[in-house]
Amino acid sequence: MNIKAIGEFVVNVVPSSLGNQMQVTAENVEEAIDEFKRAGVTPVESRTVRAKRVKEAPIQMECCLEQMISLGSDWLIIGRVTHYHIQEDVYLGDYKVDLDRLSPLGRLAGNYSEVGEIFTLPR
Repeated sequence: MNIKAIGEFVVNVVPSSLGNQMQVTAENVEEAIDEFKRAGVTPVESRTVRAKRVKEAPIQMECCLEQMISLGSDWLIIGRVTHYHIQEDVYLGDYKVDLDRLSPLGRLAGNYSEVGEIFTLPR
């Protein structure tokens, strides 16, 4: 589903072990292509949006589109979270996530990054 067409989307926070699958879903493909099947991940129904979630992702945020800003050939997507899912094994309580257990993978300007040393400021 296209964010612009339906105004809804899901942000799936994945561990570095799902990096290759995440990269496959970031590729531009024809609308008829099943990205879940292509990436080898499991789609699950969302509660508040039509877009499906990735079952294997420990954190999933269902979102409604607020704004799209053109940035050259890409877009900055701003959304409002309508429902938040988190697996119990990465939730510490009090709105905190166990980053060591989650091992989140980030995407930075087309490149990827794993969380390294975690510290508090000021150092």
